[in-house]
Amino acid sequence: MYLMGEYIVFATVDISSIEVGAGVRDIMMQSGGWGRLLMMPEFDVDAAIQATRTVGNYPTPVSEP
Repeated sequence: MYLMGEYIVFATVDISSIEVGAGVRDIMMQSGGWGRLLMMPEFDVDAAIQATRTVGNYPTPVSEP
């Protein structure tokens, strides 16, 4: 993996849920050792595409005049 940008440290971790991840992030921030900590949850693009296909031609809401 190669990253470009403003990040000084990048880590990937396996955590059981987004809620646990948010708790870990909060504890790390409370330690005072981090100025900023960005959490970027991973998601399965294939599953998202499949969900879109499952929904099919769901009508979009129409704005009223």
